[in-house]
Amino acid sequence: MRKIVLLTAVFMIAQNFLFAQTYTVTYEKEQKPDLGGQLGLIKDPALRKQLESRVITTPYQLLHKDGFSNFVVKEDTENEAGDQTLALESAQTKANVRVVKVGANKASSVVYKDMANKVYLKSSNLAGKGFLIKDTLEDYSWKLTEETKTVGNYVCKKAVTVDNGNEITAWYAPSIPINDGPDEYYGLPGLIIELTDGNITYNALSVQETPDISIVKPDKGKEITRAAYQELKKERIEAIKQQFNN
Repeated sequence: MRKIVLLTAVFMIAQNFLFAQTYTVTYEKEQKPDLGGQLGLIKDPALRKQLESRVITTPYQLLHKDGFSNFVVKEDTENEAGDQTLALESAQTKANVRVVKVGANKASSVVYKDMANKVYLKSSNLAGKGFLIKDTLEDYSWKLTEETKTVGNYVCKKAVTVDNGNEITAWYAPSIPINDGPDEYYGLPGLIIELTDGNITYNALSVQETPDISIVKPDKGKEITRAAYQELKKERIEAIKQQFNN
């Protein structure tokens, strides 16, 4: 009888653990324009201040299931019920900030992560051509600190790392037992609630346990590495600048 009770308890714990590994997290991405050091060339102080305060926001969703995840643009839904445990201040309520909301085709960019096998896939479109970025997940070598802050009902801890010369700061919730986060970011002992990398910040707006989700593994587009894609993107930007200058 004792053995049966023990097995039942283990089964219930296992069920709860599996359920806890399936989440939908809504993020808001805030991006300040990168003016490449040209801000100081603007003589008009009013215009300079306007450009400094401009923020582009885009809503995203992280779908996580048992170590696999998708990060996609969130489709607008009116009157959607949210998770009240994360009442975060959105960009619209911040003083002296000009917010520009950006929408996107949900299917245009899908990030797929397999944390256990360090697999990274991303479908993307550049100059009308479809690409499938395939690479290994970055090893961020996070430095965990004892600094904490409360976000909504979650006590979050701070972690920092440096990637490509940029300092990245993340706040993660150990009480949410997944080592995932927005976009490519992952690898902390808890869900990343906030993250800042240069001029980009991600804020989690809601966290919900959602057992009925499916993870999509993108497979369309010309296969390319992350570095090669970034080089193509850089060349495209330079070509546009040349056209503009001419």
